[in-house]
Amino acid sequence: MPVFRSWDFDLAAFVLFDRSTYRVRHGVLLPSSIVQTAARSVDHVNGHRFVLKAAIMAHPELRDVTEALRSAAELRAGPGQSA
Repeated sequence: MPVFRSWDFDLAAFVLFDRSTYRVRHGVLLPSSIVQTAARSVDHVNGHRFVLKAAIMAHPELRDVTEALRSAAELRAGPGQSA
């Protein structure tokens, strides 16, 4: 779970990987205002913690970049190799 100590950004990128293959499961971009609204203050880390939940995944301002990340991983892996 990421901790934010500043809101000085326009978009936050979150990438979820498959735990056994490390293949990209989901990749999303969210406006900082959405992240800030959903984040909760945590004193002992001196920041705000954000959890990517189902309700956020359905947010209309979310930009799904899953396929673009998968394509980039496949290009990086090369022909015939698993990404």
